[in-house]
Formats: sequence, structure tokens, C-alpha cells
Amino acid sequence: MGSQRTLRQKTGYVDCIQRRTLFLLRTGLRVFGITVPKSVCALQVTKESERSPMVCPKPPYAGACLCGAVRVKVTASPLLTLACHCRDCHKFSASAYSLTTMFPSDSFSYTGEVIKGGRHSSGRTHYFCASCLNFIYSRIEGADWRVNLRTSVLDRAASFEPFVELMTDEKMPWVDVPVAHSFSQFPQSLDDLQMLLDGYAEWWQRSGGTDEPTRRS
Repeated sequence: MGSQRTLRQKTGYVDCIQRRTLFLLRTGLRVFGITVPKSVCALQVTKESERSPMVCPKPPYAGACLCGAVRVKVTASPLLTLACHCRDCHKFSASAYSLTTMFPSDSFSYTGEVIKGGRHSSGRTHYFCASCLNFIYSRIEGADWRVNLRTSVLDRAASFEPFVELMTDEKMPWVDVPVAHSFSQFPQSLDDLQMLLDGYAEWWQRSGGTDEPTRRS
């Protein structure tokens, strides 16, 4: 009972400090002729538990490259979402990591001209828009059942948050990606991959996905 009362006291103290800080912020900014709407400040103290949960969109999904010459369409739910921190992906994406959404191959199609590009490696082929050179998707030899689509190409890219991060040995030290699973390099076995696919399928259902992702047979 005492611990619950102490927790309430601490919570109330923190809320008081937050409200006081925002009051001083608004007051201080007015001195410089800047008006901060109350609604904006209220967003800053929204508790984590009050945030709306992410709702997974239902297929089909559409997207396009930077110039719009290549358009993609996917008719099935994703199999897995990934963030990769390897040095190649830093350069591919011109960012701290790349984002991938894995889909069943037979659900993926595109229109427009694509070309092979990037760093060629055995068993891995990358495809780019022939016009703007936007990175579109990858194919993995021996894994014809899936296609690795660059998440940023999708119109609703923000809905496909990463479930797994890879190559954390090469991660930028200031990067923090909220994921369910982290690997210092890559999953080492098909069992590891299947575990991730199963875990993502369960997460997808809990997050509002109605179509169960296709699983690897």
C-alpha cells in the first residue's frame, strides 16, 4: 500500500514539473513575441500509455520511386520488416540504416523499367529505377518465395515499422531503433528466420492486421 502511495506521489510530482515547465516555456517565448498554442504544448506531455497504437494497413499496398516512373503493387500482408545497419546500407540509403519490408514474391508486381545496380554479390541482386536510380527491391538466390522491397517506396511507409534490426555491429553509435529482435550480424539459420517470421505474424495480428502473412513452407 505504501509503495503504491509513493508511486502516486512521484507521478504527481513529475506531472507538476511538466506542467510548470510548459507554463514557463510559453511565458518565456511570449517575451520574444512568439506564441505557442496550448495544443502544441499538450502534445509534449502525452503519456506513452495514451498514444494511439499502430494499426497495420490492409493490403493491397501501392508505392512508387522518387520520379514515379516505377510503380509497385503488393496484394499480400508483409512477412517481415527489417532495419539493416551494415555499411553497404549506409551508402545505399545515404542514411544511418536501410528499411526493408519482405513480401511473398507472387504478391509483388511493378510497372516501369528497372536496372540492376548497387554492389553485386553472389546470390543477391538489387534493382533500381532506370530513370531516377531510386533503390526499389532485392532478390535473394535460393529464396525465390520472397522479395525484399525498400519500405520507403511504399505510399504508407510509416505503417511498416521495423520488427528486426540486423548488423548492429556496424550500427551508428547514436542510432536507436525500437525493435523486437536485434542481431549483431544476420540470422544464422533457417530456424532463426522462421522464428522471426512466426513472431512477426503474431505481432501483425495483435496490431490489427486481418490477413495472416504468408509463411515460408
